[in-house]
Amino acid sequence: MFLKIPKRGGRPSGRLAILVPTYRFDGLARQALASAAALASDEIAVFIADNSENKQKHEFLGRLESLHANVHTFCHDRNIGALDNWRFLLAASSLMYCLFVSDDDLFTASFVESGLHQLESDSDASAAAGTLLMTMSGNRIMVANRMRLESSAYERCVNFRIGGGNSLPNSMARRRALDPFVRYQENHPLKASFFDWLMGYTLLAQGTYRTEDVGYYIYDASNWEDAEQCWKSNAKFYVAAGLPEGFTWFHELYWAVEFVHFFLGQYSPVADPRQRVDCAQHFYGDRMNVFRQLWNHPSAQASLGNFFSKNPGARSSVAAIVANDDALNPQVFKWFADLLAAFDGLIARAYGDFVTSSLETATRR
Repeated sequence: MFLKIPKRGGRPSGRLAILVPTYRFDGLARQALASAAALASDEIAVFIADNSENKQKHEFLGRLESLHANVHTFCHDRNIGALDNWRFLLAASSLMYCLFVSDDDLFTASFVESGLHQLESDSDASAAAGTLLMTMSGNRIMVANRMRLESSAYERCVNFRIGGGNSLPNSMARRRALDPFVRYQENHPLKASFFDWLMGYTLLAQGTYRTEDVGYYIYDASNWEDAEQCWKSNAKFYVAAGLPEGFTWFHELYWAVEFVHFFLGQYSPVADPRQRVDCAQHFYGDRMNVFRQLWNHPSAQASLGNFFSKNPGARSSVAAIVANDDALNPQVFKWFADLLAAFDGLIARAYGDFVTSSLETATRR
């Protein structure tokens, strides 16, 4: 469990928490941080958590904190990593609504006002947004999966496609709708870059997603624009978790296995048992199809040859998962734990214990 952010200006008040995890201190970062702090009011609290270990930046954040009693900053003594900083803020927020803002994102006050209006006018909505844009290769692209989604939790989740920009983490969320994901994050022993998608599916499972063309939010997606950038972005999460960069080869496999646990375990955001199973089966199949393409490519086999020659059991475990189409097969978690153990035995045991406990708790309900 992370420590709570200190309330130097008194307890945070209002309806909305704007959450800003930050590391950079260039001109764009200063602009993004200042624009977020400028929105602080009696109704909007701004939380900024800094990983930079930069005293100059700490002084800058102190000046921002003086703008309003509802600006709250926290400067970590050491860099805790991008995902843990994100998790830190998510665990610390307790107001009715929350909005994540990165230190290279730009947005308008009207975008914030629109999100608040939509959430307060529709009690079934778990997330809302104005106009969402992403920048890639110097171009601004409208996020393709912006839509109003209604119907069952399963239908909302499977119709919100993987690929392209994931707009939900940059949308305004009803905080209580994120509770299953927050508990999952707090207890999970392993990190992965796809956790933002699991946050999105939590929101979709909890309610509808509303959007309207008001204001704008622009975020930089250049770290996902090609295969090399995707590899680097994924690898940094695994290295931060204590795994070698080579585990990144199994990113899609991990994603497939984790979807099963996420939807079937005690932190599942889906209430209906049948829909839990349907979500697990759908996303397992979707991600495994992607991994199988990689697995069958000669370059992957060549790159993994040395690893498998030293860990023949890991090859057998991966091959077993590749041959398996049933997301409900309990052996999937054992096979994946065997693969993890070839990289780090302690992490494998922690992950295995976490998954076993979560699934057993869900079964006893």
